[in-house]
Amino acid sequence: MNDAGKKLLLLCMLLMATALIGASGDDGSGVRAPGEPAAPAVDVGGERKAPVEVNYPVTLTMAKQEPLAGSLLLPFDSIDVEILARTSGRNLSIALASIRTIEYMRWSGTLRRKNEYAFYPALVTITLRDGKAYPCTRVTPALDRLVFQDEGGKRVLYAYFYDYRDGDKWKNSGAADMKYPETNPVVGTIVRIDFTATDMKSPLEMLFR
Repeated sequence: MNDAGKKLLLLCMLLMATALIGASGDDGSGVRAPGEPAAPAVDVGGERKAPVEVNYPVTLTMAKQEPLAGSLLLPFDSIDVEILARTSGRNLSIALASIRTIEYMRWSGTLRRKNEYAFYPALVTITLRDGKAYPCTRVTPALDRLVFQDEGGKRVLYAYFYDYRDGDKWKNSGAADMKYPETNPVVGTIVRIDFTATDMKSPLEMLFR
């Protein structure tokens, strides 16, 4: 092979080596060149964790129905209320574990559309396990719609209800008095919650038993 052929062969080998280095991302120093960065992952709403439901054994008294024994599945362990006072209301947070009963005493109607009213709890009496009773004019709306579980499975029960004016009387009761539903809820409305006392101890209490 003459000199021209040798130079051509050497040039081809050099070009091949350069191509291989470029394909591997190595700059010749043993350090691999970084590849294209991955597209950033965007979490628009953030990670949403389902609330933890706590099982509270209860007996429910329903309007014009037999009591129901089972459990409430609640994603909170306390409720915010406004206690009725002579001059003004006082806000208070009450732990569910300290409550013996919640009794719905009165509802307040709101006109939704023509002749249709929604009645929501307006006066609730909360009695604690130590005997103290609090009349409350405002209770967290979370107690208006409750998930109840018994041997028949899970279902949603309500502490509010709807009624309708049919001429000059209420459709569900036939009563003419506009205020009648305020103290006479329709069938199946929750009117009282009795929390069943349990003998559960905290880890600290169990340690010193």
